[in-house]
Amino acid sequence: MTITIGVIHMSVDELSLLVKSFLSSDTRYSRAELLGIDTLVGDVSARRYFRVNLKNAPMSSAILMGLTGKALGLGGGPRNLNQDDAFVEMQAYLSRSGIRVPELYIDARDEKLLLVEDVGDLALWHFALGDLDEDGEEQLE
Repeated sequence: MTITIGVIHMSVDELSLLVKSFLSSDTRYSRAELLGIDTLVGDVSARRYFRVNLKNAPMSSAILMGLTGKALGLGGGPRNLNQDDAFVEMQAYLSRSGIRVPELYIDARDEKLLLVEDVGDLALWHFALGDLDEDGEEQLE
C-alpha cells in the first residue's frame, strides 16, 4: 500500500520509519515506541491524517498530519500564508487566547508533518448541533 503526503509517496513501512525518526528527533518523545499507525478519514482539505499509537510517551496516541505544502494563499494582505502555516498560526493564536485547541506537539512543516493532540473521533459539529447524549453518543430520533 502506498501513502501520499503532499507530493511524497511512501509505503506503510516507510511511513513507520519516518514517524520513528520524527519522534526520536524530539527529546520529549525520544523514548516513545511506535505501536501502530491507523489511517483516518480526513476533511475536505488535501491533508492526510494518521493516528499514531504510542508506548512510553507522554500520550498514548497523537494525530500525524501530512501537510500539502502547497502555496494556497489565504485572504490577501501583506503575507502569503499557505493552508499549513495558517493552521499552525491559528492554533497558536487560539491557545494564547485561552481557547482550548489541540496541542501542537511537533511542528515539522519543513518535512510536511505536524504531530498534534489526539482529541478523539467525534466531530465538532455533533457538539455544535447538540445531537449527542450525556455520554457523548449520537442521539437517534
